[in-house]
Amino acid sequence: MHEQSAGATEENRELTIHLPRDTVGAEEAGIALHEAKARGLRRASVPPMDITIRAATDEDIPRIVELVADRIGDEDSAEAEMVLRDAAFDRKRWFVAASGQDVLSTAGVFPGQLTMGGVTVGAGAVEFVATQEAAEGRGLIRKLMDHIHSTASTRGEMVQWIVGITYFYRKFG
Repeated sequence: MHEQSAGATEENRELTIHLPRDTVGAEEAGIALHEAKARGLRRASVPPMDITIRAATDEDIPRIVELVADRIGDEDSAEAEMVLRDAAFDRKRWFVAASGQDVLSTAGVFPGQLTMGGVTVGAGAVEFVATQEAAEGRGLIRKLMDHIHSTASTRGEMVQWIVGITYFYRKFG
């Protein structure tokens, strides 16, 4: 079930996803995933949780930096922190999938332009895409990408692109 949070505007929308059953932390979900992997299963029965897709906040920065370091690398985490703390960067371009204060997944959208056949349109480069290992298998990146696409026009984007992950973006049309 999806719902737009009360008081959300087109420019600053939040999406809350209610997954059935009781709410749990990502750490508990990770136990189920690790147990399934140890048994050679491809998917685990992961406990449910409420997940909010929203723009990053100042409070999220340390968790985003830690997530990027863990999943992508220390060099990228230093760059992510630099961007997130830069007053010139529009924070509404960095998104998280969060359960409470826990940042489970993240992606940043960097402004650009694309010119084809003499026509130039606003575009966004999606980078720093990462999900906690314990939260894998919940479709969080798909939910983040859906949110990035659904809010693109408010950022003046007609196109988004991602580089560095072969075939990844094809999943999102």
